Amino acid sequence: MMQSVIFTPPRVNWYVRDALAALRYKENCHVFGMFFIELENPNYPWSIEQLPEVNNTIISRELKIRRFRTYQPQPERREENDDIQYPLGKAPTWQEISSSLQSNPTILIPQWAKGLPEEVQRYNDCEEGSAEYYAGQIFVTFTRHIWISLNAAWRVRPQTQINPLTLAEALECWSVDFVLAEVTAPGFKPSNTGLHGGTGRRTVEFSDRRRTYFPDENIMKNNNIWRKLAEEPGYIWKYQECLRIMGERGEELKGCLEELLDQCQCLPDSSHRKNEGWIWKVDKKKIIVITNPKFYRIKEIGKIGSGKSTGESKGLRAPPAQRNLKETVVEMLEQEGYRREVAERAVKQIKSRRKRNETKSAKTKNRREPPRRIKGRDLSKSVVQEKNEKDGEQGYEEEEEEEEEEEQEEEQEQEEEEEQEEEHGQEKEDFSGDESGKIYTCEGDDEDDGEW
Repeated sequence: MMQSVIFTPPRVNWYVRDALAALRYKENCHVFGMFFIELENPNYPWSIEQLPEVNNTIISRELKIRRFRTYQPQPERREENDDIQYPLGKAPTWQEISSSLQSNPTILIPQWAKGLPEEVQRYNDCEEGSAEYYAGQIFVTFTRHIWISLNAAWRVRPQTQINPLTLAEALECWSVDFVLAEVTAPGFKPSNTGLHGGTGRRTVEFSDRRRTYFPDENIMKNNNIWRKLAEEPGYIWKYQECLRIMGERGEELKGCLEELLDQCQCLPDSSHRKNEGWIWKVDKKKIIVITNPKFYRIKEIGKIGSGKSTGESKGLRAPPAQRNLKETVVEMLEQEGYRREVAERAVKQIKSRRKRNETKSAKTKNRREPPRRIKGRDLSKSVVQEKNEKDGEQGYEEEEEEEEEEEQEEEQEQEEEEEQEEEHGQEKEDFSGDESGKIYTCEGDDEDDGEW
């Protein structure tokens, strides 16, 4: 019976079945062998009043239609607001600051000026190999990889890559106007660091976020999001390599990165912990971006506390803020100069190799002892050179040991031969006679009475 079934009959929903029955679909196909549907006339008015012209959330869920996030036009910057020194007054309340950033952040934060700020102008004319030189390169790579990790569903123009080439372009990528132009639904979060007045817990300064984005130690293995950035060609891997090269001057590099982060108008609300972590965070269907209070056009925070904000109505589930790990690694390799086909093949091979290792038994995995770290290894030499030198020294020592063993064996053989010759000589003396060669005989009748 199973062999007679060619395919599984498709499941037809009840509303489609009723619509086909009303149109007499089977009778027309049986008689004419085909079925025609009159196309909709755009000039003809909508005849069904109960049916909406655009599918709402309930219809889309019932029909299993995937809806993509539509771009909501962001507020535009007004030139008259840029001329005002304090648009919200010198001491607005915390609630007024939060409401202004959520509705239109361009009122409180000024427009980004082209070029580098005055505080970091020295990065243009820095010498190659200096801390400023390495910090500028690492910050440009940091900007590329952080924007690559954002899910394309949250991008206004996902087909275009955010690929800054200079430090000025990288800093502009973290301006409020750039985020409004690239993210479909950004949610700007206020910060009270460095501001007088106000109540509540102080947020982390932008310069102190260097520990979050540029950790000194290795990322935890169970944190997949940050772990990929700590592997080659991730920006964290480059940062740690520069620390190793600079040695004692690594503190200068950290100070330069803190200075560059302090010049950003906004950054993603990132966090990395032992068991969890994120680069981009979604809250109330918005990508959370924390703003730098250094750019607020206010003097201090008012004494009145902030009020509670109401949430949005529930609807479709928002897409994740983090892009797929495979796509993130492919984009990073593509920016490094590799072709996309080569990058995808490399990622696929790594995944298949890791999958094969996971399927192996514990006995197979523990067959060989893992290599031990050698203390005092010369970093200027590669692992292959050290291995060849070590093998050469080991081979020379083995040859010397073999020669010593051969000499010892020859000496033992000579000693054994000399001992055998001495034993043989004693036996000849016992049976042949004395040294003169005389043979003694017994005289007498009896052997006992005879004399030799």
